[in-house]
Amino acid sequence: MDRVVIFGSTSEELHIGCKALIQGLEGLIKERFEKNVIIQHISHRFLSNYFYESLLGVKIERSGFFSKKEYSLQVEKSYSNWEQAYYSMFKKDVFLKLTFDHTDIVIINVEGTIHHQAILGLQLLAIGKMACDLGKDVYWVNFSTQSENKAILKSALWGAKRIAVREIRSYSYLKSLGINAIQSFDTAVLAPFNNITYKLTVLENNEYCLFTGSNIKKYDLLKIAEEINIKGFVPLYIPMGLNDFKDFTELKKSNILSLDFSQVNLSQLIYLIKNSKFVISGRHHLNIFSLMAEKPFIPLESNTWKIAGVCELLDIQPKFNMDLSDKIDDIIIYHHTYRKNLESKIHKSKELAKLNF
Repeated sequence: MDRVVIFGSTSEELHIGCKALIQGLEGLIKERFEKNVIIQHISHRFLSNYFYESLLGVKIERSGFFSKKEYSLQVEKSYSNWEQAYYSMFKKDVFLKLTFDHTDIVIINVEGTIHHQAILGLQLLAIGKMACDLGKDVYWVNFSTQSENKAILKSALWGAKRIAVREIRSYSYLKSLGINAIQSFDTAVLAPFNNITYKLTVLENNEYCLFTGSNIKKYDLLKIAEEINIKGFVPLYIPMGLNDFKDFTELKKSNILSLDFSQVNLSQLIYLIKNSKFVISGRHHLNIFSLMAEKPFIPLESNTWKIAGVCELLDIQPKFNMDLSDKIDDIIIYHHTYRKNLESKIHKSKELAKLNF
């Protein structure tokens, strides 16, 4: 029986998109091994002290003769410092060595971790390199990246069995660095769901528009809700994770109809999307779910390439700078055309997602 370990796993997250991605990935793994496989999940929140401490410095300030304060400071995230942190982890982290000793295949689930030199992303790159250096078959899945150290990327990804990138801009970027990646798609599109009926009595048979915000927080969600109202639809907000909790609270205070993400499962959410007039979303996975539901959506800008990159892959013009009122008019007028485009992309997206592993 084969043993597979998934680093960067989001199986324990409340985020419905993260759960769907892991469900799709697990299904793909079991399909490849004909279910004869043991899967171990290691959270994307896992932190190796040996790696982390090498990227921190300690500053001591004295406020008096007998008192002092210590502050942890991040050192420059250069290639040499990353390499030093990597070798410290390689030599000292017994947990990682034992994990690799007892697994046949290492899967690194990236999602939105590797961008702008975030420390968890740098560590994930180091874990992948460590697995390769120990002779393991390493598969990078759901890969995306932006504004990362090029030398670190090249060192970490060298020797991997496969690097599957979930959107086109990150794929083009890696190819420009000479890194042998393949174009794939987010495994959330492979997540199973049932065609059920899930009606909200509070909607009272009114036409509604499902919407959410973006992680760059430049959008006024109250204005988005107001614009939806002006067009004659009920705005229905759904947060996609804990990062949206503040928006969720503010919208509730303003009497905007809102769903707690813990209230719905994937099947229920797909039903709500299918019956929404359209969707407005700056959240990557809500856009993926809209694709699965064949529902036209208006994308909002994100802090990485993931929204724009997926739109490009789906032949959707994101029109980030276009006035929202005009966007809504456009999606209503050309609804049938947009829907036909999504219908034609579902099969291709699933086939691409299967290339992750």
